[in-house]
Amino acid sequence: IHGLALDGRDVWLGGTGFFGVFNLDQKTLRKVCYTRSLWVNHMEIAGDCVWLRNEQGCLFRIPLSVAN
Repeated sequence: IHGLALDGRDVWLGGTGFFGVFNLDQKTLRKVCYTRSLWVNHMEIAGDCVWLRNEQGCLFRIPLSVAN
């Protein structure tokens, strides 16, 4: 895991070729998305979105609502 971002009881995880959402209460990985990027190395929550940055410095914006 190369990136983490906390959103309430959800932890957004970014790693080698994936990102996902882990729920701390249920202790389950709720969503996983596989990417073509080698790794997601930074994550940040801003407003109603999570921002991801990959190893090439590209930014991606994902609505937090996809975790539901």
